[in-house]
Amino acid sequence: MARLFAGISPSPEDGRDSTHSRPGDALAARLKQNVAMAFTLADVRLAPGAVAKTGTARATTPPGTTPYAFRVPDGFPQPTLPPDNPLTVQGVTLGKRL
Repeated sequence: MARLFAGISPSPEDGRDSTHSRPGDALAARLKQNVAMAFTLADVRLAPGAVAKTGTARATTPPGTTPYAFRVPDGFPQPTLPPDNPLTVQGVTLGKRL
């Protein structure tokens, strides 16, 4: 919290600053700057029992479903599709209905 509020008094005696941001609010700008510097990442660990994902293997379509023929028009970038959730005709139809 000390890093977050460095140089900021959220409730000054004279009432100049506010915790409610508005265009050009210096307090909001300072908080935004401080947030970026307030936290550091010390370590990343897998949860117990978790398995790191590697590779780009695609899952097979579930039984009873039909693979969806996804085509990207010329000139459009190829999207990154989730490897563990293959596109199926049934899934696309459900998505359209939702």
